[in-house]
Amino acid sequence: MINKLFNADSQLKFNPIQIAVNTQSLSSTLFIININNVIIISICYSNMPIPISIIEVKFKIKQINIINQQLGLSHICNLWFDLCFQVWSIQNFKQPFFMRNMISVDYKNYLQILSDNLFYYVQFINYTLYVYNPYLPQHMSLYYLNLSSKLYCTDFRKEIEIQSKNQRGFFLYLENFINQLLIYQSFEFKVNQSLDFTHK
Repeated sequence: MINKLFNADSQLKFNPIQIAVNTQSLSSTLFIININNVIIISICYSNMPIPISIIEVKFKIKQINIINQQLGLSHICNLWFDLCFQVWSIQNFKQPFFMRNMISVDYKNYLQILSDNLFYYVQFINYTLYVYNPYLPQHMSLYYLNLSSKLYCTDFRKEIEIQSKNQRGFFLYLENFINQLLIYQSFEFKVNQSLDFTHK
């Protein structure tokens, strides 16, 4: 069926591993891991599959995650020692293109990969969380968080009301609580009155 959809001259072996959907904006588009490629199809109103494109790579894809209009591919690399990540633009489904690599991590079977519509997360068994921003260059894209419990899912809201102001908010849903991250930080500086700043 896949060969017929894409009019593939060579026999494209269909061995689906994972199907991902961007439920926030692209819910009728399916991204299917097929070992070393990603098949992109759309489901029309009559439930018929419509072929869009195929992303070919030279490695076995472990997992895909959708981050807004970008696709994160993870794969085992460097002789099974690391987990590497690639970012592909899927803004134009018919012509997805490679954007950049993200910093790799030591490969451990017990890590969890999550994403929302803004960030890409890698959580280790000790609750250390690597937060990647795929929109930034590789050397600026990685942040670290040390959590006290397991991260279950995340969410980013463009407009939420906080103290009667519309703000952007990031929510981390952890094992036993919800944590909110704001995109701004506020500081209040006070002069220590016990110090003498006069110069003699």
